[in-house]
Amino acid sequence: MTWQIETAQKKLADLVELANAEGPQVLSRKGRKVAVLLAYSQFNGSTRRAGSLKEFYERCPFKGLELRVRQRRDRVRRVRVC
Repeated sequence: MTWQIETAQKKLADLVELANAEGPQVLSRKGRKVAVLLAYSQFNGSTRRAGSLKEFYERCPFKGLELRVRQRRDRVRRVRVC
């Protein structure tokens, strides 16, 4: 659900309860989404990584797509020496 900032300020306690019960709550100003309020448990969980990098790539939805990366060789990279 999206909340106007002014309404969110008045109903902060309700907003926190909703974030805990239903998930992230979006805050908007002048019709533009500007912030998200989420439960601490969701925030804390999002900062931890589960599994290894190999497992991440195995679960990746883009698995099987061919990716071609070309290095540009037409420019010399300048390195600043201090």
